[in-house]
Amino acid sequence: MHRDVTVRCVRFGFPVFALGPAFANPDTSFAPGGRLTIPARYANAIAVDASGDVLTAGYTDGTGRLTGVDFWLARYRTGGLAVTVNDVAPQNLTITGPTSANEGDTITLTASATDPGILDVLTYTWNVTRNGSTYLQASGSSVNIDFLDNGSYVATVTVSDGELSVSKSQTISVANVAPTATFSNNGPVTYGGTATASFTSAYDPSSADSAAGFHYAFSLDSAASLASATYANSGTSASVSYAGLHAGSQTVYAEIIDKDGGFTQYSTVVTVSPAPLTIKADDQSMTYGGAVPNLTVGYSGLANGDTPATFSTAPNVAPSVTAPATNHVGTYAGAIVASGASDPDYTISYAAGTLQVPPAALPITPDDQTMIYGGAVPNLTVSDSGLANGDTPATFGTSP
Repeated sequence: MHRDVTVRCVRFGFPVFALGPAFANPDTSFAPGGRLTIPARYANAIAVDASGDVLTAGYTDGTGRLTGVDFWLARYRTGGLAVTVNDVAPQNLTITGPTSANEGDTITLTASATDPGILDVLTYTWNVTRNGSTYLQASGSSVNIDFLDNGSYVATVTVSDGELSVSKSQTISVANVAPTATFSNNGPVTYGGTATASFTSAYDPSSADSAAGFHYAFSLDSAASLASATYANSGTSASVSYAGLHAGSQTVYAEIIDKDGGFTQYSTVVTVSPAPLTIKADDQSMTYGGAVPNLTVGYSGLANGDTPATFSTAPNVAPSVTAPATNHVGTYAGAIVASGASDPDYTISYAAGTLQVPPAALPITPDDQTMIYGGAVPNLTVSDSGLANGDTPATFGTSP
């Protein structure tokens, strides 16, 4: 007693068949993966294995290929069987891998697919575009993509079984990464010197951004003024110099900008030290008992175009100068003293001046006298004109 037998249609394998005279239509076509049930009365005409697969078959054209080729499977009392096998494209194509990344990253995309033909060999080819232009082509089920710049990347994989193919795409959004650097200055500098702030060790993970070159924007004591800085309106110099900064601490703000507008803001504090300034009282000469002359000073160390008039402008304070008015005749080193000057841009020291006091002219005139002939000489006196500093005729009776 025979039972019905179900056999599988397997592309490029066994069994793929249709029963000729045993059916109304002797030429039957069906796809790989399908099954055909053979009535029990014909089952003894073919050999099948435990899985129900046909074990015997023959080709009518000798090409060794199954697709589109008539061939027969087994022999029946009534004649051979004619079958046409239709190819089926790969199925269940998927892509696994990230859909976003940063420029400078490397990602791996992996594709997989299935095919009902157990003897089909699937091949994979990749085409990657960036912003619509070809970026990378590769083969294999996996592809590594190095993102040299930001943009919209589309990875398309095509899988083929040798005759039919299917494709699938995945978009990867690659973000720009702002450049980085080291920002420092040459301080401390002395008032009157030049302060320079510089970027060094600039880095961007995008080789395209690095090749395009970075632009730089700078601002003294105002980060807000950098808000309008762009790649287009910024310069290519990585440093900035400031002359004439006042003593104290001042902040330089700066940005490094890449061609895509990515930027990183930095700041560095410049320390400006006061400059040394010596104020020296000018040497003077005054006659004994005379008026004190106009006392003046000289400056050594003025910077940044400063003049003595600078000390007459608030908050600066001009120096005061004093000298004794009643010194006796002589040379008095250090008698003229300057003091009291103030300017935060300077560390001020003083040098005293020398006062020369030469003698005053003192005319002494004998007073006219009258004496009788042969009489006693009268008391002889003199008159002076020019005694100073409270001196009196009695002064001359006192040593020296």
